[in-house]
Amino acid sequence: MNAKIIIYDYAWIAINVIILSGVHIGKGAVVGAGSVVRKDVAAGVIVAGNPAKPLLKERSKEFNYNPCEFLAGNKA
Repeated sequence: MNAKIIIYDYAWIAINVIILSGVHIGKGAVVGAGSVVRKDVAAGVIVAGNPAKPLLKERSKEFNYNPCEFLAGNKA
């Protein structure tokens, strides 16, 4: 099956993560290093492990920063 993987804005995917076909990573979600994501991750949820499971912590659901603003001030 070749379903699309969808990663929404402000999500953070750490190193060595495997995301299986058809999975959606919600807005602001975090996937810990070395995790294997087999199911959708809801917005703001932090997951880790193999298989990836939610941790007790949750990220803020308000995202009002723009990473490009930081880069614009640092042009050489």
